[in-house]
Amino acid sequence: MAAKILILVEGEKTDVKLMNHLLQVYGISEDHVIVSYNTNIYTLYKAMFLDNDPETIDLLQLLKSKEKDPQKS
Repeated sequence: MAAKILILVEGEKTDVKLMNHLLQVYGISEDHVIVSYNTNIYTLYKAMFLDNDPETIDLLQLLKSKEKDPQKS
């Protein structure tokens, strides 16, 4: 099974397009998932580093708890 790469971006359209273009330009594996966080990335930083100890945070669970779209979580 090939490794998957999660790419987390802020915006829903422009950031996803930009990341797809960069991956194509640099020939990075096509086995990746680009997920739009749909909020300011500093919110995620605050949740991980200012409000908690990052060693104790499960990033996937944190992202799922913030997701409003049930199809993404």
